[in-house]
Amino acid sequence: MHQFQVGIVYSSRYLDHKTGSGHPESPARLEAIIRSLNKSGVLNSDKYSLVDPVYAEIEIVKSVHDEDYLTSVRKICECGGGLLDIGDTVASSESFDVALLAAGGVMRAIELVMNGSIKNAFAIVRPPGHHAGRGYAMGFCILNNVAIGAS
Repeated sequence: MHQFQVGIVYSSRYLDHKTGSGHPESPARLEAIIRSLNKSGVLNSDKYSLVDPVYAEIEIVKSVHDEDYLTSVRKICECGGGLLDIGDTVASSESFDVALLAAGGVMRAIELVMNGSIKNAFAIVRPPGHHAGRGYAMGFCILNNVAIGAS
């Protein structure tokens, strides 16, 4: 089996997390990254492999986040979305599912590096996930993808 040096985790599903016009954390951020990787030839190089993410299992997510918080976010999304914190973390109807895919994408990247399938990984995911706490959203982050990946 050919071993790629770098796995790039990405899904166009990440673009379904909508934050509204003018929000700094928008689908355009990932679109610009993918456009740049295409233009530079990275995505056509045999040194890189595009990796499909998987959804994080809810039981693993619950090891990092309170169940009440997760239920609240899911309900807000089911009702069409809204503001999850005091000012900057926005959710749309698709955001809860997309956040599970983002956390799962980070987990997939770690798994592939740890099992030796790839040497390095770059997870191009959104919503981002390093500011969220056990029971709250913060800094554009709904789930803490980093903590979930480490669990």
